[in-house]
Amino acid sequence: MNSTSKGWNNIFSGEPPKKGSGFHGEPTMDPAFTPALPDEKVIREIKYFVLFSMLKKLMEQGKITAEYCQQANVAIAEKYGVSEFSI
Repeated sequence: MNSTSKGWNNIFSGEPPKKGSGFHGEPTMDPAFTPALPDEKVIREIKYFVLFSMLKKLMEQGKITAEYCQQANVAIAEKYGVSEFSI
């Protein structure tokens, strides 16, 4: 039996791993690792898009007028500091 198969046998036997076996041990993580968060601009774009989509749907359903939809679209784009989509 080669050393690799002995290692696998130890894994499935329920025995604790031998020090330096390379098969088990405490997972290591870089303590300085920080997951990347989206840029604030991206978050504002997403928020605007969600509201724009809702406005457009309300207009298509006839619940708000096209004029009101356009006014609200401009105001929301200005609030979030993004370029507005055309309706």
